Amino acid sequence: MAANFTDEEREERINLIGEYFINNPGVSTRKIAEYFSNNFFKISNATVSDYINRYKKNNNLTDEIDNKLNENKPKTINDADVKKRVLTCAKLYISGKTLEEISNITNTNYWIVYRDLMVRLEKIDKEMYNQVIILASTRSNENLIQNSTKSK
Repeated sequence: MAANFTDEEREERINLIGEYFINNPGVSTRKIAEYFSNNFFKISNATVSDYINRYKKNNNLTDEIDNKLNENKPKTINDADVKKRVLTCAKLYISGKTLEEISNITNTNYWIVYRDLMVRLEKIDKEMYNQVIILASTRSNENLIQNSTKSK
């Protein structure tokens, strides 16, 4: 459903969002949408992205905004630091560390460690991924047996 406001109001919002984006490096469109929705007016991530692109065209800031947008893109497994982290997590897991311990050792969020092991590792090192999956299955079964004997 389209918002019900004038073209002038839309231009004001485009400029407001665009200036906020320029003046707050590293803030994602999702965070911008959350900030404006909580403090000023309801806006979606998709609309923020659209407004940034309109702001870019209206103000001939293509290169500057494209560079900032590229800075905000999440790193992928093609990034050397991400690959190194994934392999480090896998080696620690194989050596007997738990996800919580790996999270503390690497100073990485628990769910990122989990994703590194269960999703990213397969794309980086299939053999090591197979080891992790077998080990995870074994540990899971051991935990189930241990917990079932405790409850008796």
